Amino acid sequence: MEQRQQELKPALPEWQQFLFNFKNNPLTAVNPEIVNDPSYQKIQEIAKTVFPAVDPRDPLNQIQTAASKDPRIGGIIAAAKLLKNKKRKAPAVIKKDPGEQLAKKLNKNELYHASPTSGIETLKIPKPLPRRSDWDMGYGRQSSGGIYTTTGIMDPRLMLHSKRKVSNPNTDTTLGSVYATKPKFERTFDAQKIDPAMREYLETMLRRKEGNPSPIGNRQTAAAIDQILNINSKSNRGLGYPTYASDDLANIFKEIDFLSPNLKNYDSLFFGPRTRTSRKSSGDYAESDTVLSLKDLNVSREIPYEEMVELFEKAGRYYPGKY
Repeated sequence: MEQRQQELKPALPEWQQFLFNFKNNPLTAVNPEIVNDPSYQKIQEIAKTVFPAVDPRDPLNQIQTAASKDPRIGGIIAAAKLLKNKKRKAPAVIKKDPGEQLAKKLNKNELYHASPTSGIETLKIPKPLPRRSDWDMGYGRQSSGGIYTTTGIMDPRLMLHSKRKVSNPNTDTTLGSVYATKPKFERTFDAQKIDPAMREYLETMLRRKEGNPSPIGNRQTAAAIDQILNINSKSNRGLGYPTYASDDLANIFKEIDFLSPNLKNYDSLFFGPRTRTSRKSSGDYAESDTVLSLKDLNVSREIPYEEMVELFEKAGRYYPGKY
């Protein structure tokens, strides 16, 4: 019966039949005789193997069939596939530069420097003293490599260095000031946390300085490097930091990339508080951190010695010269 109904259906116009055939198989529409070509038959057999027939029972195929009729469904399917196939990558961990991070931390607060001289507008690194000979022990005593500062204003060392003894018979000291500065460091070396690469560099520089002990400047620099390398040891921890920083020592940190291109330069050095203090028996002599600036610093405010005395007296803190 069904076959008879198909036979009774009127034939399509020739041009419509051609379009219908072309949609299903362009090759046979253009050349109907190609179906008898052995080469074409071979290709058809291969195609059936490579591209198997779509299973109408597969729900995904049913959705895709519906998507061909409704583009909105196709968009949903495409988005679902994108989410499914997208590989979730862990966010890249950007390793922060410890030197830059410490510098930013120090730049947020004031640092303090003491001087027996009043009225200073800019803290400049002292020039090296002229050497009378290669063995002049006074060489480097000007701390020609940097400016010593403290992180705390109630540091007793500020009171010690803000006055100077004079030969005037009417007075035994000349009073100076404590200067506050807001630094603009770029990278700060943390002597309490020396990474392996930096430690290897400093050990190399130590061997070079020790290998050529003359002039005396090399011996002083070698001693300072050795102190920095062993700053956390029980025997050296009390010393805390090199007392005098020569320009030779400063250049070891300011010109690192010249000798070790893989390392970066520093413009400041950070030292934790010293633990060995001989004046603890006289009162509270707690020191703050020490920062050695390897460049000049602008003064933000000046605090006269007399005002510093008032601060220490109100806080009940010991300072040199109190007793």
